[in-house]
Amino acid sequence: MDKSNDSIIDSFANGKQPFLTDLTKDQDTKVKLVKGRIKVKRKPTWDEQRLYSLQVANILDTGSPADIKRAKRIRECANMLEMGFVEDTEGNPVLKLKKAYFCRVPRCPVCQWRRAKKWSARFFEALPRIFMENKNIRLIFLTLTVENCPISELRSTVKWMSSSWDKMSRRKKFPALGFVRSLEVTKEKNLYDKSGKKLIRAARPDYCHPHFHVLMAVESSYFNGRNYLSKDDYAELWQQSLKVAYKPVCDVRIVKPKTVLDEAGNSVSDGEKAEFEGMKAALVEVVKYTVKPSDMVQGADWLLGLVHQLHKIHAVSLGGIFKQYLKIDDDGNLITREELEGNQGGYLFDWRSEFRRYRFAGFKEKAPFIPPYFRFRFLFKKDFQQQIPHFCLLSTSQKKRLIRANFESLVIPF
Repeated sequence: MDKSNDSIIDSFANGKQPFLTDLTKDQDTKVKLVKGRIKVKRKPTWDEQRLYSLQVANILDTGSPADIKRAKRIRECANMLEMGFVEDTEGNPVLKLKKAYFCRVPRCPVCQWRRAKKWSARFFEALPRIFMENKNIRLIFLTLTVENCPISELRSTVKWMSSSWDKMSRRKKFPALGFVRSLEVTKEKNLYDKSGKKLIRAARPDYCHPHFHVLMAVESSYFNGRNYLSKDDYAELWQQSLKVAYKPVCDVRIVKPKTVLDEAGNSVSDGEKAEFEGMKAALVEVVKYTVKPSDMVQGADWLLGLVHQLHKIHAVSLGGIFKQYLKIDDDGNLITREELEGNQGGYLFDWRSEFRRYRFAGFKEKAPFIPPYFRFRFLFKKDFQQQIPHFCLLSTSQKKRLIRANFESLVIPF
């Protein structure tokens, strides 16, 4: 579908009320090359995240008074979206978010999704500068786990893991020049043998699986020197830091260039762009959701316990050279600079419960612009003041409201 402004305005003028996902079909999919085969990956949509949020709110309504307050805020989250057009890298106009109200509840699926997008955008902006000033670095993606724990012990387990990570990162063997570490908590799943057929242990409903995703920057000489650490070496370091008898499961991977595809699905031989895409994919994996929305809605006891256990727990941590380019402070704004840049807005979409989708609701009405010069002249215009009893006793905000209401009837000579 042609996404030019004129064509969409014409469709709205003809009485059509399209759904948001119908206008963003091309944006909600991504073409990838997996093991030589082209696959279309579907991205999360506004409709899906909103539905998850409502399910989470229904569960929180069964909890404590504090949970009920969270549920009320989540229900009001992103009820109305103001969208606008911005140009992508190829100059095509695409719909992007301009403005919305977000509840900012930590376990709200919509806010969690938007927060991950904001983190990713901040990293993407900083990546060119990081590699320009640190040309001899490579990236490693590390996953560190511990034994599954009851949801009632999650808070103490996460603090123990964080303390153990601090010990590990200070070890002489630890090769990282900088790191980005994030926490992810998933629901416990069925455990099978290596064949994947024999069930060893059924999933326990009140258990969870906390683990760390870490993106580490190392020197390029690390892979050829004596300081190189294998997966078993990382597992041993993590075990010593945890001070446990069992050997924890660890995974380490080198961040490799990603194959770049054009619109037709053909691979493009651009080494620099492929390398950058690989870094972006690794960053997205690190700063994604703390808890999967699909896990949140699996059970009331599990979610209520999770909300209480993760209260005021920071999910993302920075160290080393990454601290120079990124800040952990969150300004609360969940709209990225890329979305706001050149975005004029004006297209309103509201949540329609009967369709379970966002639908076009109309155009945003713009308030008349009153130049500062006019505003000053209106405020002290004697004829206007004489028409309003006790004008001088009114507050500044009351005066401005009166001036705005009478803007068209007032005539100021130049």
